[in-house]
Amino acid sequence: SLGGLGGEVEEFLWRHGLAEMQAVFQYHRIDSLRLIARLSEAHICRLTDRVGLQVRLMEAQEELQYSGTREQSLASRVDPLAGQYNGPRASSEFGSMGRTVSPRNYLMEERM
Repeated sequence: SLGGLGGEVEEFLWRHGLAEMQAVFQYHRIDSLRLIARLSEAHICRLTDRVGLQVRLMEAQEELQYSGTREQSLASRVDPLAGQYNGPRASSEFGSMGRTVSPRNYLMEERM
């Protein structure tokens, strides 16, 4: 590990073909995935003038943000006190009698 860079950041950079940016991340103290997720396009353009690296970093960041949002969404479906899943259930919430119901039809059924 480069001094100061967390293992998760190093692994993130390697996985996305950005290993050559390790020294830049260390210099700018970008040492967590949380910080990477918060970088703006302007920040990314200041980190490197190489367009390919900018695009790779933006794509990797989008993936990181998507996975973080997805994890938050899944976590919000678990009631921490009861330890129960609070998300949609099988057919009871999305339709009746085992037939397939599209989200649009589900909303229409809700109004009935």
